[in-house]
Amino acid sequence: MQVQAERLGVPKEKIIIDSVSLNTNGHAKVARDSGLHEKNDPLAIVTSDFHLRRSRREFGRYFSNIRMVGSDPVRTDDSLSDLSLSSFFPRVDDLRDTATYLREYAGLALSDLRN
Repeated sequence: MQVQAERLGVPKEKIIIDSVSLNTNGHAKVARDSGLHEKNDPLAIVTSDFHLRRSRREFGRYFSNIRMVGSDPVRTDDSLSDLSLSSFFPRVDDLRDTATYLREYAGLALSDLRN
């Protein structure tokens, strides 16, 4: 994700990687408590595309000027250049993706209950 941030033009010294937190809520709290950011400072969060919604919700509790950036170029590519007849048939990988998204929705629900 650091590579994606650098590709977007974020200077290396401005990139903060939290390796202490165990979950998204913890990442947001560490960012809040770090003293490096004010509530209205621009803040870009780079995370997996499937995780964007939950990250926005968690960080939105503490910061008001957030830009969410997906780190999965395959998912964020909207050129439709790979659209073909086979793209309409189910694939095994899609089942894994569905499970991931269901887990994220469960995480969103738990996040709301926790906060």
